[in-house]
Amino acid sequence: MRKDDSDSKNFFRTDRFFVVSGQWHFTTREGEDFGPFGSRDEAEAKLRDYLDTQSVMHRLRDRDPSLEDTNEGDVKKIAELSREIQNERGNEES
Repeated sequence: MRKDDSDSKNFFRTDRFFVVSGQWHFTTREGEDFGPFGSRDEAEAKLRDYLDTQSVMHRLRDRDPSLEDTNEGDVKKIAELSREIQNERGNEES
């Protein structure tokens, strides 16, 4: 908390999942909406996939900030680094 912040400030957490016309969606911190999905379970699985992808991309950018997904050579490098990161993550979980 900053010293000029009020102690009485309220913070609210909103649910990432919502239903529109009977179909499930999720929203990201960046404000993007994804969906529709047939069930909340499916939306939750897709959110996990999205977060995993974002985590890998963050790690890729840390390793080589110059990578661009529009450059064919970089796309191959991204795929290679992604495999390395997935392997490292698998080893961390073991």
